[in-house]
Amino acid sequence: MFPPTPVFSRWRHFARNGVTFALAATALGFAGCISSRYRMNREADRRPVPALNLPGDSAVVAARLDAVVVYRGPGSWKRDAYWDEYVVTVAGRGPGPVTVESATLTGRATAAVAPGTDPWALEKASRTLLARNFDLGKDVVVHLGGGFVVITGTATAAFTVAAATGAGWGSFGAAAVAGAVVAPVFVGASIYRNVSGKHGVEREFARRRLVLPATATPEHPAQGSLFFPITPGPRRLTLQGQADGQPFSVTIDLAALKDLHLKMPVKPEPVGQGK
Repeated sequence: MFPPTPVFSRWRHFARNGVTFALAATALGFAGCISSRYRMNREADRRPVPALNLPGDSAVVAARLDAVVVYRGPGSWKRDAYWDEYVVTVAGRGPGPVTVESATLTGRATAAVAPGTDPWALEKASRTLLARNFDLGKDVVVHLGGGFVVITGTATAAFTVAAATGAGWGSFGAAAVAGAVVAPVFVGASIYRNVSGKHGVEREFARRRLVLPATATPEHPAQGSLFFPITPGPRRLTLQGQADGQPFSVTIDLAALKDLHLKMPVKPEPVGQGK
């Protein structure tokens, strides 16, 4: 058997090291890879939520919309949260307790939606609506929260990694095995971080959520968050329930939020009044 030529040896050495480096880089990438779906914003990065204090009154119930937390907006505690969080306070006016049994949010598309109980189902519903432009027609431009949304998936990144490491797998099995011995440790760490992040989102969602039915009295109001699919141009928030055995319904007018998630067209200047 002829000894390898110097050129072939250098090429083989370079290729083997290249595969090893690619595997190591991929492993390290896995170590720090946690899906944006499961990332929480740090307390220090959360901007204060503007107080709305929008009232809704009836003879038996006093309701108030304290604040709204939206996608990438002030107070957002989850990275890229595809839902609208309505923080409400409800208290009874009479001596006895009142029970809030249901809530609905009506937006520009006029279809009333109920609050969700699962963050991942809410995100799926919002993404589905986003793909349909929220059924608002082609003339209405939607943007989420305080800016335009840029949706990026993991397919492009995964393809890039595969393309970078694919060359050389068949020829240099020894180097691949050497790198693969370490890779599962990092992959396992990545999976753990994603699972831990997912559970963290679920715990915070449950902690903040106003669970219905909710009981309220003048001394002990019910307060918490109602999570809805993203709803552009909200019109009204309606709460319904029972007070002293009688049904009640109270509506909070959301005219102050009529442009939420919408990019309004620029009005043309009157003729003769240009710059």
